[in-house]
Amino acid sequence: VLDEPRSRGLRGVQLVEERPDAPQLAREGHAALAAFRVAHAEVVARGALPTEVVVTATALSHAEDTRDLAGADVAGVDAVAGDAVARAPLDPVLAGVDASRVALESVVREPGRPVGAKFGDLVHQLLATAPSGDGADDLDAQAAIRARTLGLDEATAGAGARAARVALAHPLMVAAAEAATRGECRRECPITHAIGGSRVLEGVVDLAYRQSGRWTVVDFKTDATLDDERRLAYARQVALYAQAITAATGEPC
Repeated sequence: VLDEPRSRGLRGVQLVEERPDAPQLAREGHAALAAFRVAHAEVVARGALPTEVVVTATALSHAEDTRDLAGADVAGVDAVAGDAVARAPLDPVLAGVDASRVALESVVREPGRPVGAKFGDLVHQLLATAPSGDGADDLDAQAAIRARTLGLDEATAGAGARAARVALAHPLMVAAAEAATRGECRRECPITHAIGGSRVLEGVVDLAYRQSGRWTVVDFKTDATLDDERRLAYARQVALYAQAITAATGEPC
């Protein structure tokens, strides 16, 4: 069988050898393949670079020098954008944020109340889901469940429930509950907002509600103390959220 002559089909080498223009075709094929490989590598390289750089509202509001937020990724954006717009400084973004419009509202703080990130998470979770006012009968039960998931003890759970209950009785929270009945209240709402060049602001708004065509933005904090620097950072954060909401809705905050 192996000695049988081939009745059909040709070897690749025969196809090349039997054409007078075979060498030229081979050169053209190699050149086309090389060009494809270069173009493919460029596309892959460009695809690996970010076309948008995300800056969180928290990072931007707390930045002492906005140049620190550039990072290595911004260099990639420059290569994609091909101009200086992508590296537009963030300082004008903060300059356009009016933190003076943000009011600090406080509630009565229980003496010896726990502090820390986990306690803050607990209170945030309760405020994100609980109804307003003293009628939140299941607040203690919710706090107990959520505290266990956070690794907190029963005493801390009770303190969290009491802190949330006091906050829910605040006039802002009562107004938010009323807005919720109208479908005009948002809790733990993710936002994204273009802030210039190829940068996008990202964050999560604790609470925002609409009343008489105007939005009120609320951000919960459980810090034991607030110095001037942190107070300004928190005010900037709320103002950035307000800016994003106004851009999205066309309505003032």
